[in-house]
Amino acid sequence: MESGNSVILLDLENLYESLYDALNQYYTFLNDQRYVDLGLGTQRMKCRIHEEFKLIVVADSDTVTKRFPIPLINRLEKHFISIPNVLTQKGIQVSHKLTEWALNFSSLCEDRLTVFQKMKNYTLEECFTGFNDETVSFIVFDVINHMHRERIPTEEEIDTTEALRRSKELLLKMATIEAVLRVKESRLHTEAKSITSEYFKFNLCTLQDYLKHIFGDTSLCTNELGVHLTLATTHSKF
Repeated sequence: MESGNSVILLDLENLYESLYDALNQYYTFLNDQRYVDLGLGTQRMKCRIHEEFKLIVVADSDTVTKRFPIPLINRLEKHFISIPNVLTQKGIQVSHKLTEWALNFSSLCEDRLTVFQKMKNYTLEECFTGFNDETVSFIVFDVINHMHRERIPTEEEIDTTEALRRSKELLLKMATIEAVLRVKESRLHTEAKSITSEYFKFNLCTLQDYLKHIFGDTSLCTNELGVHLTLATTHSKF
């Protein structure tokens, strides 16, 4: 606060209520300097506030609505940031095309179905493990950054065709095997052979195959200590 640097607070809910006077900009002036009372437990102390000081609180939207006190929320200037908001115009175009592709992947073609199959509608969450509202945008953002060595490219540098191809490839890796086997009955039935071939080229069907794969290539999924970092997601409740 005294140095004029910006401070970013994350997961420090116990501290926020102590900053009410600072957030209220309720200052005491002494020799042209601004001071504010900070409450730290049972103690209070005066702290000098630099004119360039900025306080930024980062929190998930659910945390804000469920755990933040209303007085704290009212004192903050609020900005909602999500992955779709940081995509460029071409990135948005790619995400729209990828969403359309995913919907066609999960939607069964009625003229190719039995009566029983017509009774079932599959959601994107059922077809792609861990799918949520930001999955498509995050995949596109990640693909574009990796295409340009993890930097944000200019609009002219983005190859939308290549970005879409890589994004489809990455999203396909999230697909369940049941969804891939159903693709021949989906709106993408004309691409079923290539999609199935691509899927089984990258996806391993058994735990044994997976372990052989990762331990056979030490460059996969490791951190600086050489430890494999793997997240296993399953539909099973056990």
